[in-house]
Amino acid sequence: MMGLQAFVAVARLGSLTRAARQLCRTQGAVSRQIQQLEQHYQMTLFYRTTSGMDMTPNGEVLYVLVSHLLGALSDFSSGPADRQANIRLRLPS
Repeated sequence: MMGLQAFVAVARLGSLTRAARQLCRTQGAVSRQIQQLEQHYQMTLFYRTTSGMDMTPNGEVLYVLVSHLLGALSDFSSGPADRQANIRLRLPS
């Protein structure tokens, strides 16, 4: 999960350093997480350039999938809290 969060942050921000700052991790940790994802999926997800990180076509496909997945997980985890906030109590007078 942390690797996917790192992937989304790098994809959005275009930089390992900015993603690391946002995630409160080191740049090296974020870089390793991206490398592990690339090894796991056996594909390059980013082009490394002097100006930052650009997604490959495979990276763009994964970004759409992961963004939806993380959004759905966030909605799911915040769902029960919302329902609990709407509880009505009836008390005898």
